[in-house]
Amino acid sequence: MANLLDIEKLKKLLQSFHHLTGLRIVIFDRSFQEILGYPSEHCKFCSYIRSNEKALQKCYACDAAACQVCQHTNELYLYTCHAGLSEVVSPIYYNNTIIAYLMFGQICNYPDKETIWPFIYERCKDYVSDMQALNSAFFEKTYVSLETLQASANIIEACTAYIHLSELIRQDSNDLPFRINQFITCNLDKVLTADTICQTFHISHSRLYRISEQLYGCSIGKQIKKLRIQAAQKLLRDSDLNISEIATRIGIYDYNYFTKYFKQATGVTPSLYRASCSTNAES
Repeated sequence: MANLLDIEKLKKLLQSFHHLTGLRIVIFDRSFQEILGYPSEHCKFCSYIRSNEKALQKCYACDAAACQVCQHTNELYLYTCHAGLSEVVSPIYYNNTIIAYLMFGQICNYPDKETIWPFIYERCKDYVSDMQALNSAFFEKTYVSLETLQASANIIEACTAYIHLSELIRQDSNDLPFRINQFITCNLDKVLTADTICQTFHISHSRLYRISEQLYGCSIGKQIKKLRIQAAQKLLRDSDLNISEIATRIGIYDYNYFTKYFKQATGVTPSLYRASCSTNAES
C-alpha cells in the first residue's frame, strides 16, 4: 500500500522538532516500518541494545505494538519500551484513515537514575555483554521531566495535524486500499457489506480482510460501523436534521435500530448525545 511523501519538508519538520526538544523523532509507515528519522543514528544507550540481534527484534516488536495500540485507539500513546525508556507515538491521517505514525522517544524520565538502574539492568542484562558501557550510556542520558515529555507530546500532535493538512504524506490515488476507503466514505448512505466491496473491486474476501487489517487494524465491518458512527455524531453536533434523517444519511433506515446501533457504539442514545453537545457548547 503506497504512500507519497514530501521528503524534504518532512526532513525539515523532523529536524526542527529535534532542535527544539533534543529528542529523536521518526516516521513509521502502515506496516510499522521506519521510513524517515532524525537524527539518523540512535542514542548511545539504544545503540548498545540494538547491537544484539535478539534485542533488535524486540525493539522492532515494541515499535510495532505501540503503533498497533495507536491504530486501535486513534489517539496519541505514551508507553515504556522493553528497555525501560519512554516513547510517544501519534497517528498521521489522510482521508480519515491512519496511513503513518510519528514517534519520538529513547527518553529517560527517571529523576533518580541510581534507584532505577537495577530495573534497567534486569531488562537489558540478557542482551548486552558490556553492562558497564550500558551503565555509562544510561547515566549520560539527559533527564526529561514529565512536564517536558507532555509538552513534547503536545507538539507532536500539532506536527501530525500539520502533516495531514499539508498532505506531506498522502495515499496514492491508484492504490487499491485508497480506492476502497474512498468507496466506503462516499457510500455510507447505501448498503455496504464485504460482499459489496469485493464485487465492486473484483477481489476475494481474504484479500479484503488483509487490506482491512493493515489499513484499519480491524475488520471491514467494524470500520464501516466506526465511520457511520463518526458521521452520525458530526450530523448530531453540527446540523438540525432530525434523528430519522440522520439515520438515513448513514445508511440505516430503521429509527429504533439506529438508536440501538448508536448507543451500542457510544454508550448513549442519539438524543442524549445531541443534548450533551448542546450543553457543552453553551457552557
